[in-house]
Amino acid sequence: MKKAHSGFCYLLVLSALLPGVGASPLMAAALPADAVIRHASDGMTVVSIAAHDLAAGLTAVPSAADMTADTSFDSFSLAVLDQYAEVLGLQHPSQELRLLRMENDQLGFTHVVFSQYWRDRPVFDARLLVHWNASHQLYRIDGHYAASPRETLAEPVLDAGAAVVAALRVPGVRRAQLGQPELGIYTQEGKPAALAWRFPLSVSLRRRYWMTLDAGNGALLDRHAMAP
Repeated sequence: MKKAHSGFCYLLVLSALLPGVGASPLMAAALPADAVIRHASDGMTVVSIAAHDLAAGLTAVPSAADMTADTSFDSFSLAVLDQYAEVLGLQHPSQELRLLRMENDQLGFTHVVFSQYWRDRPVFDARLLVHWNASHQLYRIDGHYAASPRETLAEPVLDAGAAVVAALRVPGVRRAQLGQPELGIYTQEGKPAALAWRFPLSVSLRRRYWMTLDAGNGALLDRHAMAP
């Protein structure tokens, strides 16, 4: 997932708020009364959710007073996200998100970073972050990811070999520049998600790109510079 052909941004696309469409089978929870939701320019897509404690009152998570430094913030984060699945636009967060890392800062805050997957395939560059303060209150959810891409192909029409052939048809691409392709989900705001092959493309030591091709027809979906 990429924002306007620029580098990766941690302000997140949480989802389109579409009540009743693709709702999670999990028991949904209402957001706290003090929750503040920020929207993107389209007026529908959420970029962050913040509150005094987004986990307060949820039976799947112990109270802040019962948490300790040894608390499994990753598993409790997933439990909270499961409760808010419909708001997030995710079918089943605990199955679609995998722990990437946990960061503890000098203030005692814990930041849990998840990668997103769909049908066990990565959603390229997608991250969802859950932030806990030193008092063990979940005060913010943000990041950069997509609503569950239910309409994508289940299996690629082009296998890896055919994807390489398609990549070599892209003007200016030579075989020696291509790395190994990875199959995953490509998303871009305002466009439908697609099952895709992504190649690392090395033009020179300082010029490296990601090139993404549609796994259904080989069309070029995107080419952008890798982050330093």
